[in-house]
Amino acid sequence: MARPKKEDSEKLTKSLPPVRCSENDYRAIDARAKQVSLSMSEFIREAALGHKIIVRQSNTNFDLVQELKRSGNNLNQLAKLYHSTNKEPFELREALSRHERVLHKIFEAL
Repeated sequence: MARPKKEDSEKLTKSLPPVRCSENDYRAIDARAKQVSLSMSEFIREAALGHKIIVRQSNTNFDLVQELKRSGNNLNQLAKLYHSTNKEPFELREALSRHERVLHKIFEAL
């Protein structure tokens, strides 16, 4: 399914004039933009419009969450198989161990 088209008012078609700043200001703005996982343009636009800038998850946390989702899906499929056949799939114990390892990684990251 295709992504919905943006309204003309939502399209980023206009450019602002370049902004002059000191090297220190540039570094500070760049660091803050990286801290919240935004490009410098997005950060400056959000700040200038007075929008609340929300810190996004770090890539490490995102990767761990994705790994946990995959592990949970695998575990869920094996549990359904177990309940439908009343036989323990040989992969079930391995999946449980993997799920525990992923959870352990997440707790270490916190």
